[in-house]
Amino acid sequence: MKKLLFVFAVLFISVSNSFAYQQTIYAGPPIGSAGMTLNINSNCSYISLNASWYGLTNGVSNGGVVAYSDQLIGEYSFMAGTNPPSYSKGIYQTLYWGTVQVYLNAYSCNGQATLQWMP
Repeated sequence: MKKLLFVFAVLFISVSNSFAYQQTIYAGPPIGSAGMTLNINSNCSYISLNASWYGLTNGVSNGGVVAYSDQLIGEYSFMAGTNPPSYSKGIYQTLYWGTVQVYLNAYSCNGQATLQWMP
């Protein structure tokens, strides 16, 4: 019985460690900005930032995103009609990540930013 419980515990730990975590924030009218603080405090095999903006008005809509800890994960700013309203950046090497800050802005549009990481 103990061996069986041990096998299930090892299986559960190995399966649960194979899933990535993610958090998403949203910004848009009437409040054009959002932020989040994540306490990852772990070595991660990768961390990625994805952002997109929608409901755009050409030449008027703009936004930006930045994510950082001890090092920059990614940053991007856009203006509708000038550059693409989406961004993706990843760091695919095992590094320790402590507290990560993510900020998103969206003016005359809606936006969302997702931080994803794999311990």
